[in-house]
Amino acid sequence: MSDPAARRRDRLIGQAEAALARLAQDPRDHVARGSLHEAVERLDRHLGTEDPGDRQLRERLVEDVRRRHLSPPLPPLPVRTERLLLRLREPHDIDDLHAIYGRDDVTELLLQPALARDELELWLSERAASDEEDAVGLLAEHDGRVVGEVSLAFHGPTQAELGWTFHPDVGGRGLATEAARALLDLGFGHYALHRITAELDARNTASRRLCERLGMRLEGHRLADYWSKGEWTDTLQYALLAGEWDARRH
Repeated sequence: MSDPAARRRDRLIGQAEAALARLAQDPRDHVARGSLHEAVERLDRHLGTEDPGDRQLRERLVEDVRRRHLSPPLPPLPVRTERLLLRLREPHDIDDLHAIYGRDDVTELLLQPALARDELELWLSERAASDEEDAVGLLAEHDGRVVGEVSLAFHGPTQAELGWTFHPDVGGRGLATEAARALLDLGFGHYALHRITAELDARNTASRRLCERLGMRLEGHRLADYWSKGEWTDTLQYALLAGEWDARRH
């Protein structure tokens, strides 16, 4: 009888190669992407580094696959919508961002308090360092002014969490919805994600309505699960699958 470790390795190799063959036909095949991610993660754990054969397999079916299939680069930027320019942050944006994150009425239901300018600069630099590979955040510019930002925080190569924060002065005009829709298009299009979620404080009525306008489903209401600003708060989770987003657009 063959070595069980060898059988496991051969099974994972076959799984990875079958998924790659499907992705060659359709790069947005979400079943293939999920299967490929599973196989790559398990091969990473089980392939050794001493054996030359294992090293070659690791380069071909772990490192190279991650580079080519599971770590897509940034999309072409900026992204233009009907009324917005979505772009990366620049140093001169700090005033517009402080006008948003320095307000108590904006941060009341967010995780961080209202921030002084120097606190905001520190927070943004720390976030940029941690988000380099795990998230993409874009500022929403309207008529030459940054009025908010939207983000995708990746949970592996097939799922992400959508986030948004906008200045109250532009509330009620659909700008946050317009920006969030553009991020969903990027998530399900450029990044070929299978599933995108949004989590928010249950008291955040405006964000609940935004999720509903996007067609996201309420999947959970977690009671008193998050300690924030001196109290236990409820969390709502909304979600949307790639097939559901495609169906809404056609």
